[in-house]
Amino acid sequence: MQPATLAHDLTIYRGRSFAQPFGFAQSRWAYVDIDAVPQTIPVRLAVPGHGVPDGWRVCVYGATGVDGLERELGHTARVVDANTIELNDQVRTAAADYTGGARLRYAVPGDLSGDWSAVFRVRASRADTGALLTLTSEAGGVVIDPAASRVTVQA
Repeated sequence: MQPATLAHDLTIYRGRSFAQPFGFAQSRWAYVDIDAVPQTIPVRLAVPGHGVPDGWRVCVYGATGVDGLERELGHTARVVDANTIELNDQVRTAAADYTGGARLRYAVPGDLSGDWSAVFRVRASRADTGALLTLTSEAGGVVIDPAASRVTVQA
């Protein structure tokens, strides 16, 4: 099997702790109907059987009557329960009533069950070949969470 290679520019400050989660997703999208958008602070969406992992990125499309929910970069979803997610970066007050027709879009979580391992290398720049720091899932610097479809780097 060909290993997945990701390159991200991250800033890690010397002497400080660091934790960065990476969602592991399939290359396809899920679309789920939004049943209700009550006027709550923060915004909660009624999305029956959504299947979104906690902390996953989501986008809202077609939310007529609700300003601010549709953004290109989306939102980080906090899972309240199997039928409700919260968008903590949004508030909803004195707005028009939700008229229906909106959909939630998110990348389908990938399957991390089984025998996976991960290596995280810190380099001064992308051009450098030598690693300043190497963390692995075997040594505990990289945590693989199959239930959340997430790999978290901890340094």
